[in-house]
Amino acid sequence: MMDLNVSLNTCVSALLYLQQEVRRAHWNIKGPSFYSLHTLLGDMKGEIEDLHDAIAERIVRLGYVVIGTPIEASIPSSQLNLSLIHI
Repeated sequence: MMDLNVSLNTCVSALLYLQQEVRRAHWNIKGPSFYSLHTLLGDMKGEIEDLHDAIAERIVRLGYVVIGTPIEASIPSSQLNLSLIHI
């Protein structure tokens, strides 16, 4: 069974990936529906970012480390050092 830290960081990783994909679509929209799709994707990007931020803040409040870079997000969570740290 996955522990809470790994589960939450897996969500963060998935949201980072989703946010990048939505951003790429947002930038590359063309055609007659440009404005409505561009606006929709911009709104989606903001909602994803809000959710990503809320989960990341929860991870920190629980005393864990958040994966926060695209490189870390591309690494399977089982290979990341997600151990508890004390500063």
